Amino acid sequence: RQLGYNSSIVLPIKGAFYGEGTGRVLMSSVGCARTEPHLALCPFAGFGRPSTCNHKMDASVICEPMKTEVRLVASPGATAGQGRVEVKINGVWSTVCNSNFGKEEAKVICRQLGYNGTINMPVAHTFYGEGSGPIVLNYINCAGSESHLMLCPSSYGIKQQACVHTQDAGVMCQPFDIRLRDGNNSNEGRVEIFVDGQ
Repeated sequence: RQLGYNSSIVLPIKGAFYGEGTGRVLMSSVGCARTEPHLALCPFAGFGRPSTCNHKMDASVICEPMKTEVRLVASPGATAGQGRVEVKINGVWSTVCNSNFGKEEAKVICRQLGYNGTINMPVAHTFYGEGSGPIVLNYINCAGSESHLMLCPSSYGIKQQACVHTQDAGVMCQPFDIRLRDGNNSNEGRVEIFVDGQ
């Protein structure tokens, strides 16, 4: 806001994502209420006061990450509306960590992709296989009413060190196919479901 951007989508980034700065670290323990017109109006520890901060903890932000897309990646032949969650930010596809990833996050992703059914199911670790490249979001905390994943608070921004691809999040937005096999009649048998192409 202070820089003139009015987007409702803002990505805070921790961990010197754009490189470490130099000189003194002047502000620490900043606690904005999100309504302040100027950073200096947010509560903080005080200019230049001693703190444990160093330049490895330099904060960054993306003010208008509007060129973002979400897709679900699954095996060939899989039913549409299911797969590993991947987010495209500034032209790069990345995966999402499943820490704190649940039904509300799945609901937002399915809505963003145009699925408005009652099935919005988070799927266990790497059910749809491990992704590659960066892991963008971690500890997402959606309320479930957001229209876009980037509107959900995220604790650690877009540079993840603690998450690995065995923790890539997946989502099922569409009902899976179901059948009964090896029964004596069409109305009985072993229940089989068709998920991720098999």
